[in-house]
Amino acid sequence: MYWSHASVSSKLRSLHVFVQVVQETIDPNARIEFRPNTEDDPHKRKPDITKAKDLLGWEPKIPLRKGLPMMVSDFRQRIFGDHKEEGTATNTSTS
Repeated sequence: MYWSHASVSSKLRSLHVFVQVVQETIDPNARIEFRPNTEDDPHKRKPDITKAKDLLGWEPKIPLRKGLPMMVSDFRQRIFGDHKEEGTATNTSTS
């Protein structure tokens, strides 16, 4: 498949912006490291949501910078049992 230089630059710029948003959300001190793809790495990075729009009337409404922190909070709660809500303190005292 042939991609023009502008197309590749645009895709890499978009990926870099995405990686920066993830870094800001999860750990601002995390080091970004680019590595070669693995054999099982997906070749298509942009899911086609046409079926979801056509069959379910669904489309994304929450922007990445707002939705990603919500997803991270949900994962932390479900995976690690972190019950702390955003903007609230965790009560660690025992009565």
